Amino acid sequence: MYEINSGNHPEVFTKRRTEITIETHRWVRISRRETVGLWCGECAAQIEAVSPEQVAQLLRISTREVYRRIEAGEFHIHEIPAGRLLICLQSIRPGRNYKEKKR
Repeated sequence: MYEINSGNHPEVFTKRRTEITIETHRWVRISRRETVGLWCGECAAQIEAVSPEQVAQLLRISTREVYRRIEAGEFHIHEIPAGRLLICLQSIRPGRNYKEKKR
């Protein structure tokens, strides 16, 4: 608080601080034609799977990081006959730790 004395009447000034919080959300849409439906043995369910490049885009990480996580066993992976590697969308959900499930 600041006080300025101008004669007989002191004036009081206070400092104000304004804090602005901005919350943002990001939606990523994957069309059905970009996914492949298949059976995931780890989930024991029919799932949709996408490429490592699509997972990188969804999680906002590099493709290299996706492959590191695949090697660490964090994602359910599926190789289809055409030689493509696909990742189960169920296994990339936030908060899901695939390693804990396997114990």
